[in-house]
Amino acid sequence: MGVLTWILVGVVVLAVLGLGVRTFLSGLQQGVEKIANAPIIKDAAAKAKQLVSEGKDELENSFKEDYHQEENAITNNS
Repeated sequence: MGVLTWILVGVVVLAVLGLGVRTFLSGLQQGVEKIANAPIIKDAAAKAKQLVSEGKDELENSFKEDYHQEENAITNNS
């Protein structure tokens, strides 16, 4: 690991020892909740869900079209 990583690990360890495990984890949890409730994060998550849903639908339709084309080609060759 790099020097910066070891420095960060040391800072976190000292923070845990200084604050206590419960206080440290409680503060960490509150920070995560604040970030998760930020409007920007909620908007980004909603947009990502929309894009994934649209992409999934396009992919499914593409597979269905390819399947039907192959099925028609087999039927026409028989």
